[in-house]
Amino acid sequence: MRATAHFPTRQRDECKWKNVIYTMGLSWEVPQPSTPAAERGQSLFKVDYEKALKVEDVAQPQILLQIAKTGDTVGVKRMIDAKCPIQEAKTHVGFSALHACAYGSFADTAQVILKAHCNQQYLDALKTPEQITPLFFAAQFGAYETAKLLLEKGATVNIGRNDGQSPLYKAAHKGHKAIVEMMVKYNADVHKPADDGSSPLFIASQHGMLETVEYLISQKADVNKPMNGGIPPVAIASQMGKKTTVELLVKSNAEINKVGNSGQSAVYKAVHKNFPDILDILIEAGADTSKPASDSSTPVFIAAQEGRTECLQQLLSVKADTNTPLKGGATPLSVAAQNGHKECAQLLIESNVNLDEPNSVGQTPLFKAAQKNQPEIAKLLVQARADMNKANQEGKTPLKIAQESDHTAVVNVLV
Repeated sequence: MRATAHFPTRQRDECKWKNVIYTMGLSWEVPQPSTPAAERGQSLFKVDYEKALKVEDVAQPQILLQIAKTGDTVGVKRMIDAKCPIQEAKTHVGFSALHACAYGSFADTAQVILKAHCNQQYLDALKTPEQITPLFFAAQFGAYETAKLLLEKGATVNIGRNDGQSPLYKAAHKGHKAIVEMMVKYNADVHKPADDGSSPLFIASQHGMLETVEYLISQKADVNKPMNGGIPPVAIASQMGKKTTVELLVKSNAEINKVGNSGQSAVYKAVHKNFPDILDILIEAGADTSKPASDSSTPVFIAAQEGRTECLQQLLSVKADTNTPLKGGATPLSVAAQNGHKECAQLLIESNVNLDEPNSVGQTPLFKAAQKNQPEIAKLLVQARADMNKANQEGKTPLKIAQESDHTAVVNVLV
């Protein structure tokens, strides 16, 4: 639902103009996106224009603003014809009647306004929270005709919000491909990143806007440009489960093994978020299935930790690394054991991992199963001939820790 925070008139302006508002019967509500355009200016409020034009001059711009917010083109024209100063029709934080038209997709109303008052300062209106221009609103909310009008009138296409997001970036984010295409014709920069380093292609990939991603690639956007944390588009698309976008990026020669500061590859992220279909695409493309993250956890480790059975099967089928432990010595089998992921533990046992590999304090997978009260995992390990007598650095065996913790079911497995 479209937030009304962009036009924060309710608290401050209602107090200032309440007598005018009550007299005119104006509504403060902005039409919702689901409201048909033809109905937006009809039922939300009624205006007695004779009364509106008789109120004190300073109040008239506020009335015009409220009329513009509903897309009432006739009403706006009547106020303009009565010499109401358009440039003064704005909220206390600077959002203008033109912003209102862009926000509500009211191109016809915007046309009337711009015919009466149009200059660069009004078109780009930067004295707003976050430096949001009318064109930015049009791009954000998919107001194609309004965006077209603004561009034809000379709106600056590459002016970004104060976080660096340009109108094209926001259109890409929302998947408004037609607006992205139109902006490119007006020399919008398809490479211009936001302050966090994310490019229009990155944000479109993150949200799975396939057609927009495809178009940006056709315009030579860099498929490998990462955001500031180093994560590339293919990795964020894998993390978000955007299968068709991942397919497109892979076909477009994305560097599938490229990692961010965390060291997590696209494979790692697909496994972590449990997207086996995306993992399959990456494996087919030759991705490194053993590449560890910065904390030394491998894709197999994260699959075992999170219980991603199908992903683990896929990794084991291509001989992914099953032995590399975390820096603290925890192995994929030990983390599966402590977390109770029986199917993952079974798969690892069948792949012939070391059943008795201890962590940095001497705890084996069987010890972790006993400590965390996982009797079914303990039974699997015992049946696979794990060493039941191997003690930790304190000299405690799996049976001893199970007895101390009153884990009776595990004790029964071990005695």
